[in-house]
Amino acid sequence: MRTGENGKMAGVLTTDAKSDHVGVELEMFCEGCGYSLAGLEEDRCPECGLEFDADAPRLARVPWLHRRRIGSFKAYVSTLVMVLFTPTAFARELSRPVRISLEDANKFRLVTLWIATASFAIVIVVLPLVAFQTSPKPVTFTRLSMAWVMHGISTTLLAIGAFHLFVRLATDMPLFIWPGSSR
Repeated sequence: MRTGENGKMAGVLTTDAKSDHVGVELEMFCEGCGYSLAGLEEDRCPECGLEFDADAPRLARVPWLHRRRIGSFKAYVSTLVMVLFTPTAFARELSRPVRISLEDANKFRLVTLWIATASFAIVIVVLPLVAFQTSPKPVTFTRLSMAWVMHGISTTLLAIGAFHLFVRLATDMPLFIWPGSSR
């Protein structure tokens, strides 16, 4: 059996006596299929065959990075809760010597961006519909009112597109600030 960087055997379950932190032996999962790689003697996942480096830094303990193992929906919600309600713990985790995936960070950002855009679109479309439904006068369409409806639709689509573009540009990670790698 291989020993880890702290001299402990890779397959032995350990915890740090000074904290409730689970030892690094438990943090290694296959990036291809999510299979636990703890205690393996070969540098190849027995589940999917993907090679791995047992001495490489582990992926950060951010749920989104482990979505193949725990499921995308649960990973997204757990990461969102972690970022919103325990930002200090999130920052500490990313400050440890761990691997972070720029590709995964961008996927998380894009999913969040599309959810925000869809929420904005629902609000901007539903509000006029509610106003029409609650209007004291019955709504009748004439040629002029149809022109206003078409103008309203095009303005709504433009507002949704502008919102999406603004949030996408505002949340983009310029490479001159963080030149992270894709793996």
